[in-house]
Amino acid sequence: MPNNKHPHYKRLGRELAMQFLFQFDCAELEFDSSDLGLFLKRAKEKDDGAAADRRFKRAAKYAEKLILAVVDDLDRIDAEIKALLSKDWSWERLAMVDKAILRAAVAEMLRFDDVPSPVTIDEAVEISKKFGAEPSKSFVNGLLDALKKKLEKAR
Repeated sequence: MPNNKHPHYKRLGRELAMQFLFQFDCAELEFDSSDLGLFLKRAKEKDDGAAADRRFKRAAKYAEKLILAVVDDLDRIDAEIKALLSKDWSWERLAMVDKAILRAAVAEMLRFDDVPSPVTIDEAVEISKKFGAEPSKSFVNGLLDALKKKLEKAR
């Protein structure tokens, strides 16, 4: 079982994707694959001395796949998130960290058939505990659970 120091490669990939998406949103840039390459190169250098580690390589590959899924389907992903927000909670009020976590998770739920929705939700909640504010975990869980139910009804 992976420990906290070396999480499963998919968890690390999801965290990397969230971090890239957060930076992408903060900078308000158009997506450029060279930015993604540079981000992953820098992340590899910071990976606690395990830069050549197979786990990191697999994580980077998963992060790239997830990031590209978000970029390719950003309008639909954002529309799904906006549709789930309550009338009292506008898109503009959404914390950038939560937005990045949600974008990655929604992309995974919509486009990665090999990952069960409960796994995606659990992972997003754990990432929100690590990177988000205290209420983030409940907020992320609630939105993603609502999306899961919506997708189940559509099937």
